[in-house]
Amino acid sequence: MFILELLGTLSLRSDTLQVPVSAQQKRSLGLLAVLALGGRQGVPRERIEAYLWPESSAELARHSLDQAVYAIRRALGTDSVLSTGRELRLNPEFVQTDLWEFEQAIRAGQWNVAIGH
Repeated sequence: MFILELLGTLSLRSDTLQVPVSAQQKRSLGLLAVLALGGRQGVPRERIEAYLWPESSAELARHSLDQAVYAIRRALGTDSVLSTGRELRLNPEFVQTDLWEFEQAIRAGQWNVAIGH
């Protein structure tokens, strides 16, 4: 299990596994952050391309996204990023985020837990 920390300094860690260097690259962390912000419903590929490669042609942005997803899947596991049609999302069985835990604590009214994040 990998933990993506968005609250504070953006980082990827694991308590049991070594985090591959390729998953800690700026572009990989950016993609993971966008996917985490998209939540469990995911983010359309076109929106990700616009966020991360705004000045690239559609073809180049699509290729860059495919390469970034490939690199993350290779580093974290093939099921770490799920694709549903044109949307991508993080697989919560492989990657958790402090943001999701924070939001869940807020929804549950667990203020002390939320403050701990």
